[in-house]
Amino acid sequence: MTNNNPDNARYRSDFSVRRYFSVSSLVGILIAAIVFVYFYRTAMMQDLVDAGEQEHIAITRALVNNLWPDFAPFIDQASVLSTDELAKHEITRQTYLKAQNNVLGLPILKIKFFDLNAKTVFSTDQAEIGERKPPDYPGSVSAKTGKIITKITQRDTFSAIQGELTDRRIASSYLPLVDSHDNTVRGVFEVYYDVTEGYAKMEHSLLLAFFGISITLSILYLILFFVSKKADDLIKRQSTDLKDYLAKIEEQNQLLEDRVKERTEELNTIVNELEKHKLHLEDLVSERTRELTKAKNDAVKANETKSIFLANMSHELRTPLNAILGYSEIMREDHMDNEQISQDLGKIYVAGNHLLSVIDDILDISKIESGKMETYFEHVNVSEIVTEVVNSIAKLTQAANNKIAVNIVSEPESFITDSTKFRQILYNLINNANKFTKDGNITVSVTHSSYGTEPWLKIVVSDTGIGMEPGQLDKIFRSFSQADSSTTRKFGGTGLGLAISKGLCELLGGIISVESSTGVGSSFIVRLPANRLVKVQQHVAEVLEIGPKVDPAQVRFGQEGEDVLKRREKITTILAIDDDAEVRDLMERFLSRKGFYAHTAASADEGIELAKKVRPDIIITDIMMPIKDGITFIKEVKTIPEIAKTPIIVLTIAGERETCMSLGVSSYLNKPVDWNVLLDFIRQACRRVYAAHQKASA
Repeated sequence: MTNNNPDNARYRSDFSVRRYFSVSSLVGILIAAIVFVYFYRTAMMQDLVDAGEQEHIAITRALVNNLWPDFAPFIDQASVLSTDELAKHEITRQTYLKAQNNVLGLPILKIKFFDLNAKTVFSTDQAEIGERKPPDYPGSVSAKTGKIITKITQRDTFSAIQGELTDRRIASSYLPLVDSHDNTVRGVFEVYYDVTEGYAKMEHSLLLAFFGISITLSILYLILFFVSKKADDLIKRQSTDLKDYLAKIEEQNQLLEDRVKERTEELNTIVNELEKHKLHLEDLVSERTRELTKAKNDAVKANETKSIFLANMSHELRTPLNAILGYSEIMREDHMDNEQISQDLGKIYVAGNHLLSVIDDILDISKIESGKMETYFEHVNVSEIVTEVVNSIAKLTQAANNKIAVNIVSEPESFITDSTKFRQILYNLINNANKFTKDGNITVSVTHSSYGTEPWLKIVVSDTGIGMEPGQLDKIFRSFSQADSSTTRKFGGTGLGLAISKGLCELLGGIISVESSTGVGSSFIVRLPANRLVKVQQHVAEVLEIGPKVDPAQVRFGQEGEDVLKRREKITTILAIDDDAEVRDLMERFLSRKGFYAHTAASADEGIELAKKVRPDIIITDIMMPIKDGITFIKEVKTIPEIAKTPIIVLTIAGERETCMSLGVSSYLNKPVDWNVLLDFIRQACRRVYAAHQKASA
């Protein structure tokens, strides 16, 4: 391979340091000599000027002191006189004679006076009297600046007091003439000196300096020449060595190129093989992606099928359970006098409730795992809910001979959460503590604290039960899992309570943890944010706490002597809508027993027509109905003026709480119906109806 790099030209054998050094050194010596002579001459000229000023300044000032005082009063007049008048004036003649006497024996050639307009008002050379100088004349500059100025010039001829001089170097000094009274410049005094001899000495000294520097630079040139000769020989030897080295590099470079070419061919072969393998992998990935997509679609479809199955099964199970629980409750009331039958019906009721709780747990865990659990945030009173849950589980704790204590240390000023989910978490934890504790104590502690700038609620449910080993703590929050299999056999349960509690805590933005020791007991700690960053849902229909708490049963039977028609006007009329005939029968029997007028309808359209006809005080409706569902029914009711303000209570298993509350329903209750809770909701609505009647009749 040929190397055409121009940088290698420096290593050619014909390169000569001496040749380039000779030319560049001679040019450098000439330039250095010229520069030196220029600066040396300038310095000598300045020294000559300074020496002239120092030598003659005293003489010049003496002349000024002798001539100026007599001429000073005349200078203003002299400025306006003509040249002839000025030359023939007596003061001019006297000044000339005095000047001649003063310069005898001195190296002074000529004396002049100028006014401020650069006019020559006196000169020892009569021919120059009356001349005007240009504005840049040194005398004019001296008059403006007030400084002494000295110039040296070459004169071929010069008219001096001593006569005509030829070929002279003349130094001229300009002194400002200052008035002693007001310290102002009145004119300029110019005096000329002969510096030819000093200038000749300077030229001689300059010539000697030039020759001296030339000899010095020549000696330096010779020294450097011999050094460059040695360097040239060394460079030539190195150039030869470098040629050999470059030849070896060229050989190695050619060998490297051959190897690179060979390696490139090998790499191209490998790349082709990799490309084929890549295409094969892409085919495999595409096939696998299709399989995974199909598996995902199948899983989604299976999950949807599972959700539909759970919803259908929940509906199918809850519907007969609703009848079982309802009829058993009614039959218990009818057979209160027969203890055996009442006990048997009570067992049926307890078993039905247990089956209902299992169904609820399975449905809840399914919703949590699928992410379909709905939340409804509102302002919650912690103390009321804790007390309510503790009271609802009191019978179970008494059955286990456990004592339950509530210790509310502090609670946040505002607590926003889903009350139903919050209540369920508390119930599950207290029920769990009661199940694994016999003849012991259960404590519910409530405090609040701040984490950063956000307030948090902390609830601790502690028990003195059997406790758990450290290895068992990781299992308890898993679905369908307890500490060990013996626990399930001994204490029962599906193992979903704690898993549901954990899922609900996370759904509400909180966490749950546990501390436990075998034989000592367990403590479950729940931490929930006090103020979720969500808009608190509020429904239109508010429960009015006005008017007396009317007992509908008492109103129905009335007081002695009361007119029947007036009594009937006070009785609350309730319309119940459900597509299940058993539910309608249960609802009618229950409401009638509690002292209400009960009407039932099997569909939404039938309910609309009946509502327009009987104008009910309260409407109770299901959500899941054929043809037209409960949501559509509620929306349609709100558009009919005569029944738009009627309170609506929803009974359903559909899980549409948030939607229903946003439509303005008064209350929401899950099936199977808790008849006592339903009765409380009806009584609250009764107070609203009573208040409305009172207001209308006022």
